[in-house]
Amino acid sequence: MEHCVRKELSNLPKQPDYQGAGYKMSGIEVPRRLHEALKHHAGHAHDQSHHRGEKATDEDGACVTFEKTFEPVLQVLERQNSMLRLGDHWHLLTRIVLNRTAEYLDVLEVYDAAIIRIAHLLNDAKTPNKDTLVSKIEAVKLELNALERLVKPFAEYVVPDLIALAQKLQGDYPTVFHHVKDIQNNMRAFTPRCTSLVSRCEHLTDEYDRKASDKTNSILNILTFITFVVTPMQLMTGLYGMNFKIIPELGWDYGYHYFWSLALTLSLIFALILVCLQRA
Repeated sequence: MEHCVRKELSNLPKQPDYQGAGYKMSGIEVPRRLHEALKHHAGHAHDQSHHRGEKATDEDGACVTFEKTFEPVLQVLERQNSMLRLGDHWHLLTRIVLNRTAEYLDVLEVYDAAIIRIAHLLNDAKTPNKDTLVSKIEAVKLELNALERLVKPFAEYVVPDLIALAQKLQGDYPTVFHHVKDIQNNMRAFTPRCTSLVSRCEHLTDEYDRKASDKTNSILNILTFITFVVTPMQLMTGLYGMNFKIIPELGWDYGYHYFWSLALTLSLIFALILVCLQRA
């Protein structure tokens, strides 16, 4: 009601409210714009009054319908030999809840298979676009956290009440008591397994980041090794590349050969020093 009134108020032209207009609703004076909006909403509701009492099955009229929510249960009830049709309302209630809790475990089975598949692709060196797989893992982790938040209140608050009710009905309805115990076992299995799947997703992302970091460090180590080895040659090249008028070595008959011999010797010495440092 409040949402509709605000919507109508936003659609009305911006006109000043006049005091003393005399508009009263339930004995309370209201501004003219509010009076017109409420009057318009009342007329719209009166036009739709012939739909009252009808079942909202239109997708535009209702986002959630009874048939859509309980479609699997209704399909099972249509079968002549269905287990849901055995017993009275207590059996029907507990069997429906038991089937839904079992479906949550089936959902975790699907997520488990998906995580195993993604982990295999991440470990395969031939897999392209591994960043896309990591984003999927993050999406799976968010979905599992949302699913756990959805089921956790039911496991903490509803299941204990069902256990207390089943204990009262245990003498007359032993099957109901066993169904409720199965519901409790399903919820006890759901929470730790969901937490385990979330931890596996975090482990996969951490391992991928670690491997990417190790690969980057390996490349940096190679570049550092090359830079360290060629440092003597760079120093000698910079020295003899100076534009001094007198450099005695430039006049030697075998100065070019002396330069390469000294440069390669120093480079080899530096490489040995680096190898010794890494082993140490």
